[in-house]
Amino acid sequence: MKIATTILLSAASLAVLADLLFHDSIFHSVPWGLSVLAWVSTIVLAAALLARRFKPRSSWGSLWFTAPSIVLAIACCWRDSSILRWLDICLIAFFLFAASMSMRGVRMLVSGLTKYLLIPVQAIESLVAKPLELLFLELEWSSMLSDAMKGHARSVLRGAAIALPLLLIFGSLFWAADAAFAAIVKNSLQFDGVQIWQHALLAGGTFWCACGFLQSMHGKGKEQALHLQEALETPIETAYPTAHGDGKQKEFSLGIVEVSVVLGMMNLMFLTFVFVQAQYFFGGSNLVEATTGLTYADYARRGFFELVTVAALLLPVLLSLDFLFKASTRNQLLIFRSLNLLQLGLLFVVMISAVQRMRLYQFEYGMTELRFYTTAFMGWIFVVCLVFIATVLRGKRHRFAFASVSSGLLVVIALHAINPDALIVQANVNHARAGKTFDVQYALSLSNDAVPDLIALAPQLSRENQKIIWDSLKGEYKQAWKTDWRSWNLSRARAYEVVRSYLSTAQDNQMLR
Repeated sequence: MKIATTILLSAASLAVLADLLFHDSIFHSVPWGLSVLAWVSTIVLAAALLARRFKPRSSWGSLWFTAPSIVLAIACCWRDSSILRWLDICLIAFFLFAASMSMRGVRMLVSGLTKYLLIPVQAIESLVAKPLELLFLELEWSSMLSDAMKGHARSVLRGAAIALPLLLIFGSLFWAADAAFAAIVKNSLQFDGVQIWQHALLAGGTFWCACGFLQSMHGKGKEQALHLQEALETPIETAYPTAHGDGKQKEFSLGIVEVSVVLGMMNLMFLTFVFVQAQYFFGGSNLVEATTGLTYADYARRGFFELVTVAALLLPVLLSLDFLFKASTRNQLLIFRSLNLLQLGLLFVVMISAVQRMRLYQFEYGMTELRFYTTAFMGWIFVVCLVFIATVLRGKRHRFAFASVSSGLLVVIALHAINPDALIVQANVNHARAGKTFDVQYALSLSNDAVPDLIALAPQLSRENQKIIWDSLKGEYKQAWKTDWRSWNLSRARAYEVVRSYLSTAQDNQMLR
């Protein structure tokens, strides 16, 4: 009861804080910034204080899984790109619920990929079932107030009942006696139904989610009623042993013949594709146009996203085969791993082909967010393939999931450091200098991350494009960036200063002319 009450009060405090921090962002399109860091820091602090009070010291190490959430919240105050912001938000939630699972006894550091894939399911359970568990099973509402407090409450209600008609009478008299008093009362009694609904929706939704998260991490729980938790607490290695020579039988498994046929046919198909690609890239644009009827740039455009999809799908296939394969001898295991290595080697060649296509496509059409982030995603797939080789193919499958998730976090942090929107502007300006067109409207549609580079490179563009940039920034400057500390963002603040300096300089130049 004491734990449940503390969780309830903590969730209520987080709900009030969320309404103060995010109401304008959600309902009035005010940008996010320090508000994310403030709220995430608060919920991590609440989880830590609850753990310190109600959990044994041995479980405190699970709180380290909340550290990436703080780092990602700081990243929200760094870059202004909407894509990076939503990546940050999704990963913040992912790591918070990973911490919740770890606090409940799941050994996330050495867990298999299945448990990491179950984190979204765990999040849904926490946000749907756990608040109900807290409010209707854990809390004993009838015993929350002592007899003395109940007596005081009844006294307060009786006093209010007596005072209400008196207030109405005297208030009516004052209303009639003084116009200023009447105006104050009238203004105080005017309610904006939409505003009330917005605040209630945001605070209520946050309260519900916070109850679910904190209850899943610290509540006693009724685990016997939740089959999901039973599945999560059962080690995958016990329920479905990997069987690399461990002698345990799976419910369903594949032998060396089956996996050799599957991998052999896939390798043959990949090898054929690689051979065809080699002809096209060494043969140049003439061979492509003669064979496909497409220009070299259209050929590159048509194949890039398909090759990225291939790269994304192959790894789950190899993981599934590794999970189902049952090796009887060491030689069979060696054959299986060799076929996997060959498959990954061919995949790396396919990735090189995809990068080459993107390079050609960018040279012809320029860079966009979709093209950049798809390339970055493929780069992460490449890293995960290396992790697969270093863990799964060396018999350390239990380390694959944590290493892959960690690499994904590092890639997202690296994207913040790279500043994709600025790179896109730089690439497209270079594209324009090579005689291609510059899409100035697309450049202006990018986030504030791109503004300093766009201004710095504007002199390299045509006078028409410079005028469009001038008019757009001048119009935005009058309305943009007028926000409080909750929306503070490093890129936004830097863009404000750069734009102010740019407009001042441009205005002086116009006056000189």
